[in-house]
Formats: sequence, C-alpha cells, structure tokens
Amino acid sequence: MVLEWYVFALLGSLFISVAYIFEKKVLSIEHSVEYASTKTFFMFIFCLFLLPFIDLKIGMDNVIFLYLISLFTTMATVFRVKAFRHMDISLSVPFMNLQPLVIVFLAYLFLNENITQYQFAGILIIVLGTYLLESDGHIKNYRSFFNKIKTSKYFHYIIYAIIFFSLEAILVKKYLSFNSNFLIFTFYFWAFTMINFYLIILFRYDGLNQIKKGISESKFWIIFIALFFFIGSIFGFKALT
Repeated sequence: MVLEWYVFALLGSLFISVAYIFEKKVLSIEHSVEYASTKTFFMFIFCLFLLPFIDLKIGMDNVIFLYLISLFTTMATVFRVKAFRHMDISLSVPFMNLQPLVIVFLAYLFLNENITQYQFAGILIIVLGTYLLESDGHIKNYRSFFNKIKTSKYFHYIIYAIIFFSLEAILVKKYLSFNSNFLIFTFYFWAFTMINFYLIILFRYDGLNQIKKGISESKFWIIFIALFFFIGSIFGFKALT
C-alpha cells in the first residue's frame, strides 16, 4: 500500500512537535547556539546510517544549491532557538504557525503554485488561532497582539525564523521536485547544516568544546531530541517529493 503524502507530513509534524516539547527542557539549561550545534551534530551522526542506502555522487550545481538551503536553515534555527529559550512554548510554537502564510505567498511567486479556496480557508483558521493565542484569548485584544510583536525582540527572532524557514521550504520543494531521492537530500542537508554550526562555534565560541559542553549539560535528552527531529525531517522531505 502506497501512503499518501499527507500521512508522511502528519508523521513528520508529530515527531517534530514532540521534539519541541523536550527542546524547551534542554534550552532552560543550555545556551541556544550551543544546543543547536550539539543537536545538529547528533543529527549528522544519524545521517551516517543512511550511507549504505544512498549514492553521494551529485553534481557541483546540486552541492551549491543544497549548501544554500543549509544556510537558510542555519539562520532560521539560530533565531528560533534563541526565541524558544526565552519564551513560553505555548506562545512561541503557535506564532510559528504563521509560516504557512509566508510559504503560500512565496510558492505563488516562485513556484507558480495556485491556492484553492479550501487551502486559503485553512490558512485563515491557522492565522486566527494564532491571533487568539497571542492576544490572550480575546478577539478584540488586537493591541496586546501587536504590542507583543512590536516590543519583544524574541517575537522579532521568530519572524526572522519564519522568513528563513519559508525560503528554505521553497528551495527544498524546488530541489525535490527534480531530485526525488529524499535520503540523499537528507544526508547533505544535515551535513552542511552541521558544518555551518561548527563554523559558528569555531569562530564565535569554543569550537568542539562547545559541543562537549552541550552533551555534558543535556545528557541523553539532546540525543533523543536530535533523533526525533531527524525522523521528522525525513518524513517531511518524503512528503515534499
């Protein structure tokens, strides 16, 4: 039986949602970039298990394109974990739900994708739900909603993360529409992202000692989180193919 794409999308969302919950626990004791670097390191370790099933030979144009995607992912992740570390997860995660609105707009511009009335209605429901959560449950309390966005730098970080994640999503869709082997994509995606974070901690922090510190502070939780993010990303990439 061939599963529909939305089954993979739902499974991916489930794994990543669980990872978000435990991520908040780790971010309460770890620096955000330290956490992100350590998590990405373990995600790359998990990628090594894909090697028997993939052929790493791809063209240089694909390598450059994949590295560009990883740059957007790295920037988005840095902003997201900084925001999640200092905000309640019940506020930060729902605000991230505005991302589909940005993705639809970018998909219309760059992928020539049209949106149906049902899809548009679904996005409006998501946006309305986000508004109600961020405005303390009162639909007329729009001042609270916009004041939070205006005054909190962490809401700004989430907005930056949404923009970079949306750009990443468009490029991922573009790539996987021509290269359907999502396992090869997964390997290079996390390998390049790991390299980006290593460069960050090498030049701005304490290099590999930062990862050792992250492992020491978070114990097995970081491995658990990385595994769930890794599995979630595989399901998500499979859905996009």
